Amino acid sequence: MRRYLFMVLALCLYRAAPLEAVVIKITDAQAVLKFAREKTLVCFNIEDTVVFPKQMVGQSAWLYNRELDLKTTLSEEQAREQAFLEWMGISFLVDYELVSANLRNVLTGLSLKRSWVLGISQRPVHLIKNTLRILRSFNIDFTSCPAICEDGWLSHPTKDTTFDQAMAIEKNILFVGSLKNGQPMDAALEVLLSGISSPPSQIIYVDQDAERLRSIGAFCKKANIYFIGMLYTPAKQRVESYNPKLTAIQWSQIRKNLSDEYYESLLSYVKSKG
Repeated sequence: MRRYLFMVLALCLYRAAPLEAVVIKITDAQAVLKFAREKTLVCFNIEDTVVFPKQMVGQSAWLYNRELDLKTTLSEEQAREQAFLEWMGISFLVDYELVSANLRNVLTGLSLKRSWVLGISQRPVHLIKNTLRILRSFNIDFTSCPAICEDGWLSHPTKDTTFDQAMAIEKNILFVGSLKNGQPMDAALEVLLSGISSPPSQIIYVDQDAERLRSIGAFCKKANIYFIGMLYTPAKQRVESYNPKLTAIQWSQIRKNLSDEYYESLLSYVKSKG
């Protein structure tokens, strides 16, 4: 109760200074229901917030650490490509779990409030099917809530932009691709909102990444949109428990069981989408 009183007080102070962004810590995803209303856009970051790989080696942190390791022997571009290929291979193999068991109830509540809801995936567009498959296994369907815009390309791949740099919305999930292309979330939101005739009056963003929430808050301040960043502490604590020594063992065991043909097929898959 005290936590919610603090959140209400923070929001009141925020209303008094409409250009300021608020970031609050939450332990339960149901907290969004306290503030969401019609014309609110509620965003849920998927990777390492909504769902987690059961093995640490499948986390985003492993991808970043693996890239650093590979940079000692490969060029920066080669290291990024190889690390992502290896991480993608793992993402098809590991099991996943839902961080918030009551997320379905939260989505139902947001639907009743007529709030816009958007899942945010940091994966590139050629992993759309894999991401949707993972969410379906938990009966998580973002299309059960009102959509702020239709599915489709936000930035279509052209001769000047690769498939990895493209952004798209599928099943009410925005695929940003930052795990592959480094696209910042504030830039992605700018592209999203530029194509919307009726922008949201407020954005609520649920994530475990405090820095990402701060950058989105700065963008919303410039765009004159109320912003409430919700730092989801159960997911944040899990990210912080990442153990590179443990993942090194997991990666070693996985690599022993994967053939060259497996990674060659993945590489062919990526190139065919490019």
